[in-house]
Amino acid sequence: MLNITPYPMRFEGSGKEYFRVWSVNVLLCIVTLSLYTPWARWRTAHYFYGHTFIAGSPLEFTGQKRRMVKGFLAFAALYFAYELASYTEQDTAVNLFMLCGALLTPFMWRSAIRFRVNNTRWRGLRLQFTATLGEVYRYSWPLYVVVAFWAFVYWALMNPSDSLFALPHWTELLFKNKWRVLGWLALFLLLSALGLSHVDYNYRRLTVERTTFAGQPSRWKPRYRDFAKIWLYSLVIGAISLAVFIRFNVFVYQWMKEWESAAGTGTGTGTDSLWMQALWMLPFWILPFMLVFSAIGTLSFRKAQMFHLVWNQIGIGQIARFRCNLRTRKYVGLCLMNLTLTIFTAGFYRPFARVSEYRMRLESVTLHLKGQPDQLAGELVLAQGSGVGDAIADALGMDLIS
Repeated sequence: MLNITPYPMRFEGSGKEYFRVWSVNVLLCIVTLSLYTPWARWRTAHYFYGHTFIAGSPLEFTGQKRRMVKGFLAFAALYFAYELASYTEQDTAVNLFMLCGALLTPFMWRSAIRFRVNNTRWRGLRLQFTATLGEVYRYSWPLYVVVAFWAFVYWALMNPSDSLFALPHWTELLFKNKWRVLGWLALFLLLSALGLSHVDYNYRRLTVERTTFAGQPSRWKPRYRDFAKIWLYSLVIGAISLAVFIRFNVFVYQWMKEWESAAGTGTGTGTDSLWMQALWMLPFWILPFMLVFSAIGTLSFRKAQMFHLVWNQIGIGQIARFRCNLRTRKYVGLCLMNLTLTIFTAGFYRPFARVSEYRMRLESVTLHLKGQPDQLAGELVLAQGSGVGDAIADALGMDLIS
């Protein structure tokens, strides 16, 4: 009977090293008006893959630059055409672009995942993503339900006389029945969260179940209800934090109004008036930062919970399984601290933040392997996928390192 040996994953890069890669990427993207983007993405992926070690061996990224460049140029042309249609107010063309984007989303997602998986190697062995396009579209049905639902709501509000409900103008509805509108909005957001959580679950499940390594299929055990709970918890946390921040700004505004009234500053000097104007603007400056912190805290909570759930319940055939001990509170704290430092350094701390977050996620995972790693080498050589769609999807901004 083979022994099961644990191999903690390691990241041997550093923020200082990645800062050099990041700074060159940013500078060249600015100088070339973003034309350097595909090369920048290739250098970033190559750096993170090359410094990720599993059982003593690094990952390899074998993606071809020319395919990424072709995809970037194709996407840039489509985006320029959309912006031109929007600027010239060609509503039919704009709607057609949006419809095509919605219909092609599953295709581009499949292409991006296939590009990422099929260009990943470990010890000379390549992973392979085998999901068909038909499978991806079947798994995407919750996405189209959510899109169709919100499209109908938008149409009903913008065309009240033509809708089934013959609603009054949406602004009148908002001001005359604000609690009813807020109730419906909360219900719509809840249903949308459930639909998006189902899409998230379907795509992650498809990614794992249709990925093979060394001839071994991957194993998937997470349940949808666990995904739905995380999404709903995230929605509640986001709503509560948003309400708290808004309430705080209202409190500051009321306090300043009372203080101004008590101090009688309305007849003060010009300097006093300038100070008072600055103080009056304080809540409006604070609110955007609070909204950003609320969003980042909520997203990092969901990301940590999902990461822990998935990596604790997947494996590779009968030869390997994974275990994860990522702590949600610690990860959320790291993300909020990184956000603070990134803001105070005008964005220059971002590469250090990205490395620290990636390191915490990666090093929380342990590979439990049946036998020795050398036993897997040479078992299977997987063919590399091809197609312009892969490069197009990569150019859409889907990170190879997430």
